Amino acid sequence: MAVIYYHMHNNTSSQNCFFAQNSIAIKLILYYTVLHMNKRNTNSTISVRLPLQLTKKLDLVSAQTERARTFHIQKAIEVYLEEYADLQIALDRLHDNNDPVVTGKDIRKSLGL
Repeated sequence: MAVIYYHMHNNTSSQNCFFAQNSIAIKLILYYTVLHMNKRNTNSTISVRLPLQLTKKLDLVSAQTERARTFHIQKAIEVYLEEYADLQIALDRLHDNNDPVVTGKDIRKSLGL
């Protein structure tokens, strides 16, 4: 059974407070600790070689926005991966013979344009 001892000074007197494992205080402390421990382990480190010109552009953008290189690289990869996923969906639909192809003319007609 985990017990936290908390000594509180109150000008002329002192009180001793014990919080047992089943108390709300302990649960909150444990939850907070686990939550923040998990956040620390969510990143990984990678190494990449970039052409000098690209590095200079990255440094310029980083200086202008007052953000780290890592921030911009991470955002660029996130956007790329989202776009890549959209491209894969479009290609899959293009090659799916069961997915009907609708022409621009058919769309305008269905919209009454």
